[in-house]
Amino acid sequence: MMSVERGINSSPISIVQAYKQAYELANQTSEPDRTIQAYAKMIDFCANTESCRWNPSIKRNTLLYWAHNNIAKALKEKNQPMEALRYWQKAIYLSGDNQQKICVWEQMLETWGTAPVCIIRRCKEIIKIIGQLIPIYVQEGQQYEVVRLKKLKEKIFELLKKAGN
Repeated sequence: MMSVERGINSSPISIVQAYKQAYELANQTSEPDRTIQAYAKMIDFCANTESCRWNPSIKRNTLLYWAHNNIAKALKEKNQPMEALRYWQKAIYLSGDNQQKICVWEQMLETWGTAPVCIIRRCKEIIKIIGQLIPIYVQEGQQYEVVRLKKLKEKIFELLKKAGN
């Protein structure tokens, strides 16, 4: 246990080590603030380390994707959906494969559905996300998801018509 604590508190020398420390800290408790703090520290490590900041790689982007995604989930848990959406937007930029994109877009879709903004903005954001998800699901051969999203899009357009937009 002592070596784990020393590892968590020591200064990381690589993004992998920074991520491992963040993961260990975040998983010591179920408190969302702890998760946010741990992964924010990892993101800051990369932003403040020249070799990480200026050398994008699949490994770096994947670790940053996970960090942003975990912070967004914790923010959503804390009932801060707009801030969560900002972190998911960053995660989308860092995502590498379709499964990561689907994971984030679906979480954003769900979050926009209850976001504390006017119904018209909510609907427009949901339509944008559907526009991103459908081609990915087509590429993945998940036709049932395409049908689900097209039906949702129709309902959103009906709602916007009723609202006068």
